[in-house]
Amino acid sequence: MLHTLRADPAGTIGYDRMLRTYFAQGFPASSGEDHALWIGCCLEEFPTLASLYEGAVAEGYAIENVSVEMATAMASEASTPAGPSVAERFGLVM
Repeated sequence: MLHTLRADPAGTIGYDRMLRTYFAQGFPASSGEDHALWIGCCLEEFPTLASLYEGAVAEGYAIENVSVEMATAMASEASTPAGPSVAERFGLVM
């Protein structure tokens, strides 16, 4: 991941099946365990990998160097249907 010419090689992207969203986190904040970039934490926030890339750009970041194998694995995970979670059924997540 890139941000104003800084790179975070330890940045993480993936797919959260229960939230049905792609996510990205990177650039540890100086205040502890939080990250400067942490998107894709809400239900169906980024339903496609392309929408995650766009979300990162909107925050001033760029996601780079995602291998075809990694993108394929995430797409495979995203294609597996996931029903409502327990939290959704009890109205805790919307």
